[in-house]
Amino acid sequence: MPRSVYSHKNMVSARALERAILNSNMEYSSIRVGRMTIPQQRANVSSSEAVAPSSSHHHHHPLATNNIFPTHVLQYPLIPASKVMMNEIFRILNALLPDTCKLPSNVNTLLKKIINVSKQYQKVYHCCDQVCEASNHCCSKCGMDCSNSFFWSKSIETCTSEMVDLIGLRNFKAHCTVQPSIDEINDCIDSIEYERVVRGWKEPDAVCITLIGGGDSGSVSKSSRKSVLPLVAWITELPLQYRYSFPLTMLLAYSNKPIPFNTLLDRFISELLILNQGKECKTEQGVIYRLKARLFTFLVDLDACYDLLCMTNHAGTSSCRWCKKNGRKIQDRTIYSSGGNEQERVWSEIVANYKLMLKGEIQQFDGVKGLSILVRLPYFTWTTQIACDLLHNLLEGLCAKLLNFIKNKYNIDTINNKLYEIKTPSFYHRRVRGLDELSYFKAIEYYIIFSYCIEVFQDEISDKHYHILNRLSTFIRTIMHPVVRSLEVLYNMKKEIFEILQAIETDFNIFILTLVSHTVVHFPLSIFYLGPLWCTSTFMLEDLVGSITSSVQGGKNNMDHKALENFSLHQVISMKRVRTFHFQFEKGDYFHAQEFGHGLVTSKKDGLYHVKSLDSNQVKILDEMPKNVIPCFQVCGKFKQVHRNDLFLI
Repeated sequence: MPRSVYSHKNMVSARALERAILNSNMEYSSIRVGRMTIPQQRANVSSSEAVAPSSSHHHHHPLATNNIFPTHVLQYPLIPASKVMMNEIFRILNALLPDTCKLPSNVNTLLKKIINVSKQYQKVYHCCDQVCEASNHCCSKCGMDCSNSFFWSKSIETCTSEMVDLIGLRNFKAHCTVQPSIDEINDCIDSIEYERVVRGWKEPDAVCITLIGGGDSGSVSKSSRKSVLPLVAWITELPLQYRYSFPLTMLLAYSNKPIPFNTLLDRFISELLILNQGKECKTEQGVIYRLKARLFTFLVDLDACYDLLCMTNHAGTSSCRWCKKNGRKIQDRTIYSSGGNEQERVWSEIVANYKLMLKGEIQQFDGVKGLSILVRLPYFTWTTQIACDLLHNLLEGLCAKLLNFIKNKYNIDTINNKLYEIKTPSFYHRRVRGLDELSYFKAIEYYIIFSYCIEVFQDEISDKHYHILNRLSTFIRTIMHPVVRSLEVLYNMKKEIFEILQAIETDFNIFILTLVSHTVVHFPLSIFYLGPLWCTSTFMLEDLVGSITSSVQGGKNNMDHKALENFSLHQVISMKRVRTFHFQFEKGDYFHAQEFGHGLVTSKKDGLYHVKSLDSNQVKILDEMPKNVIPCFQVCGKFKQVHRNDLFLI
């Protein structure tokens, strides 16, 4: 994923801009975005036009020219112009437009650029974990009321057709026709599996795409509230060639009742079964093309990994995408961690029993509760194509194991008191909890502790153990940022992580590292070829819908299915990147700005910030926060500035 090149602009009051826009009819001929000027048609403005953010990346994008519409398309929701939405649009435009360009001041002209694709979403009803036909809001199979049991679905075919209309069939084929170097991709995806999936399947005249899917089961299956679940697929070939992920399709779940993850996944797989054979498609502009698609791998977090594999009491559930390891092997045994206790399982026996279950000869066996729904895809293997994303492996795997060790070995009362005193910036939406609540930690909590709060362990644990935690903290901060692509940097990163893992095994007496810990050794090469870990992390998936709906409705807890009808998802990550480019501040947040030094937001009322400089005790009232302001943690009396890439995890 390329690093954004957006720079902060001097922003004026959103309310003043709103009045200016409503009272003016000034037209404009072009908008300059980054290094690229996008011509805007004055007449016959189609619904497929939108302001597109340019992204600076390490590799020049061949389609980013003035002659065609760029593929990094930024699209906004089209709903009645609420104050929240107008303020957000102003903020986005200020970030996109150069200082010398005036804002477009005709609301109607602006809204014509905003896409409404509600007709391309389908409302899908389900009952008893099965998709059903709804007649008068009742299930056609059992007659039960299913008016609240539905989700919004947008197909792979629809999203692909939209991209074909946007950039042209020839250009889209050029994106998807890749001759990758197997040596190069060997260490960022499993090249052996990739060759197996595509061998003899691609057709020269068809658009053939392999997908990396991803989703989060927790937000739906474990929630009793209205919930939204993202299920996204990326085109695999694009990361291989252009080094960025391109979201292709998405299922949206919105219901008053929990929706089983497999119900959503079933619809996704059903379409993949059709596209595996190929399908003639026609876009809205009348372009006819043949589409083929296969799912290369499915990327999830640890909890969803258990659900999809239908396994119980396992931490090393899937095999390694790089070196085929299944947990930590000792001779012919595979060691898994279950409930904090090491268990021995012979992987060959698990696979053999699973094959018997596929044939119907046995119903279940120890550790496995049923067949994975993904085996409906004939080319999809149970052991190698379901993977936990690397960032979750690191945080919920290795980091969790270290904190569990500290919890069991040391007196954690003083550590907990230090953790409770940490002032966390409000945009994380989460306070730091004590180690006695470790079993309830989310991945982002491990990230906060290891990235910013390692000092709480100083003088509370041995110097040897603290030194290892500090090295791991430095490594985490490194992998969250783009690095210079050089063999020297790659060698140093590989050397560092091997030394860290070796020290963990010896100094922490953790001699058996499970699969989730093992995958850390592959981080340097993954970063070297694909960019920082947040690029392909399910952190991006879990909050995509929440980010969009909150930009419309003003908060993640204030979702409305009408909002889900009115946004398009060609480049959701670019939208998220722009929308969250500015940190949000609330009362009690610490920050650092050049003109203030360290400061504190004492109150926020009517869009005005009351801030206090901690250096001079001067109090000011601001309409907007200072330029280049950075939120801060307060840890053990010290301030820690937030890394800007954290915006992609929240």
